[in-house]
Amino acid sequence: MKTLALAVLLAVTATYAQAPNFTPSDQQAMDLKIANLDAQKAQAVWLQKAFTLPEYQSYQQAQKQVKVEAEKIKTAKKWPATVEYNDASGTFFDSAPAKK
Repeated sequence: MKTLALAVLLAVTATYAQAPNFTPSDQQAMDLKIANLDAQKAQAVWLQKAFTLPEYQSYQQAQKQVKVEAEKIKTAKKWPATVEYNDASGTFFDSAPAKK
């Protein structure tokens, strides 16, 4: 794993070389990359376990209810089928490409 991480690190470092004042040594960079990969692995395990929590089911149900409410508005307003709701911004938008 460390050999693969080092190979990836060297390729990335060569591609995105930074100013010399802010470049860690090769060993420091490798250690940092390994720590980052370990953190990503821990996050993946955490996320996988989070999906089994009862609270996740409540979240999923709430998300479904948002979609239901958005569809009710779309139907009441008689908007075209290409109109979608963006729950992150709380806005509706037309996903159809603009006609020229």
